[in-house]
Amino acid sequence: MDRPDAASLDATDRNDPLRILSVVSTIDLGENVGCTPAWWQLHKALHECGNEVIVTPYLGDDVESPWWRTRENPCYWESRLYKAVADRLDLSAGSDAGTEGLVQTLTNGWTKRRWQSHLDEVVEEERPDVVLFFNVPLNQIGGLPSRLRDRYDVPVVYYDGDMPTILPEHVEERGFRFNYYDGADLTEYDAFVTNSEGVHDRLRSMGARAVHSVHYGVDPGVYAPVDVPYEYDVSFFGSGAAFREERTRNMITKPARQLDADFVVGGRGYEIDLGDVERAGWIPVNGFRRFCNSARINLNITREGHRTVYKSSTSRPFELAAMGCCVVSDPYDGLGEWFDIGEEMYVAETAEEAMDLYEWLLDDDELREATGRKARERVLADHTFRDRANELVDILRQQ
Repeated sequence: MDRPDAASLDATDRNDPLRILSVVSTIDLGENVGCTPAWWQLHKALHECGNEVIVTPYLGDDVESPWWRTRENPCYWESRLYKAVADRLDLSAGSDAGTEGLVQTLTNGWTKRRWQSHLDEVVEEERPDVVLFFNVPLNQIGGLPSRLRDRYDVPVVYYDGDMPTILPEHVEERGFRFNYYDGADLTEYDAFVTNSEGVHDRLRSMGARAVHSVHYGVDPGVYAPVDVPYEYDVSFFGSGAAFREERTRNMITKPARQLDADFVVGGRGYEIDLGDVERAGWIPVNGFRRFCNSARINLNITREGHRTVYKSSTSRPFELAAMGCCVVSDPYDGLGEWFDIGEEMYVAETAEEAMDLYEWLLDDDELREATGRKARERVLADHTFRDRANELVDILRQQ
């Protein structure tokens, strides 16, 4: 039976909850994949807004939760084996041993067939209203979206949270495991949803039928302030220095050498010179609040693509704001549309501006606390993942 046209749906139909089949890159936090904490929060919010969510992961365990049901990963061992080999050999997009060799051979000869059988079974049993792919390598599942659309008359939407640095012109330098878009057919999807408004034309030029943006947000219960003693003056947490080396030098390396202040950096992939800082290593999700709230100032340092491509959101500003942190960010095209710069967050362009801001803020406890309080209030008003979930559902209902 054909799906009704969106315009013909009455108000009751529009308010009915959706049954969403989510094929997600991973839902296992132990895999340390960057978007996973955000996917947890978004899927939780979809449930809290009344929708039924069924999750099947492309990598790792099918982790159950109070907010979704899971279906198994049909290629669990294959995905774990490849990740282990890729981590050990440092395989990345563009290497013959990586995307162009082993992966394509395994995908075409084995894993794609298993995923086709798996998705056929799940869609037949669950009868979802929409199938939503989250950051799964598009060129490893070619043909599957079209099959779902044609065989089951179900809309298929792709959600990419890594824009713009996942695009082919950035992916090798960014260090992703796969070049997701190389050889992919974007016309297989009814729509694309991304974290960036500046990439819409680029995706349309690659074949996308329709493009929408849903930005990152935060679950303010998960990222709530905690009352801990200050241990540091300035802190930063990030995953790798790539595409933000200059900004890291301006906001961390030079100030750490010149100011009488305690700096700490958490995360991985910071082989560059950071100056006189303490390195905290990787911080697990459940330790992030303590790490951030133990510093008087928290930094947001964005990658070049996110910084220059209009409204390309990342998780960090929303997380820090939700925890009531006093945030200093590098310039970021779009940040001022999410937060009031100078009231809810601060921006430094150069090392000199950063040092002036740090000294000013470190000298005024009340100002820092007021800034963090206003930032959290802004998140609660405009930037929760429930807000984002409702935006996403509105887009899904149009398909």
